[in-house]
Amino acid sequence: MKQAKNKYVGCLATKIHPDTYNTCLHDYNNPKSRYEQYKIIPYNALKQQQYENELSNKNFDQARALKLSDKAKISYLPKGVRQYIDAHPHEFSDYLHEIKSEAQYLDAINRAMRNEKDVNQRARIRKQLMGVIEDNETASESDDDKGETNMDY
Repeated sequence: MKQAKNKYVGCLATKIHPDTYNTCLHDYNNPKSRYEQYKIIPYNALKQQQYENELSNKNFDQARALKLSDKAKISYLPKGVRQYIDAHPHEFSDYLHEIKSEAQYLDAINRAMRNEKDVNQRARIRKQLMGVIEDNETASESDDDKGETNMDY
């Protein structure tokens, strides 16, 4: 299981934005945050996946050692995320609302681009959107400079 855990963490590490690493490097020792209480590995889900991998590779002895008990509960959501949601329900709800709004906005843009037949109009829309994106990135950077934080997952 140690190798499976290392691979899982390595996979996560390749998906996390480099700025998050830098933030954590500076903030990990903050006693108010109590980061040590959060876990990132959904242990039973990973163990079940490894069990299935061993069965498919016909490694029955290793699979037997990994088999979960019948009472085991599998959660694909790491304990740390569950604890954060439980401890900060309003912030998490706001975060979900923000993500849903962004998804609806992007869906509307996608529909508009698909429905527009005029190639020149598509180019104008694309150029206009890129300007908005650049303006938002600049505003976000100035917010970060002021010490405001965003919830990055």
